[in-house]
Amino acid sequence: LATAFISDSLRCVRQFAWALPVLATTEDGIPADAFPLEAFPPGVSPESVPRWLQPEGDLGEKLEGIVRRGLEEEGAEVVIAIGADSP
Repeated sequence: LATAFISDSLRCVRQFAWALPVLATTEDGIPADAFPLEAFPPGVSPESVPRWLQPEGDLGEKLEGIVRRGLEEEGAEVVIAIGADSP
């Protein structure tokens, strides 16, 4: 189920030229092959999706950390957090 969720999310997000999909992970340096190939829709290579390390803390702190990184460090004007951990 998680594999299908990742695949569907990547497919939806990649429809927008302005969007940069990333995978927020709990492990630093997680390799591209850590996720099953089925998690990546046709035309999307695992290496093309950046992995960002989630900060320590509860769900709110993790989400805030990823959103802040997108806004402050990556210079995004908008950040949308979707995922299995998001309520």
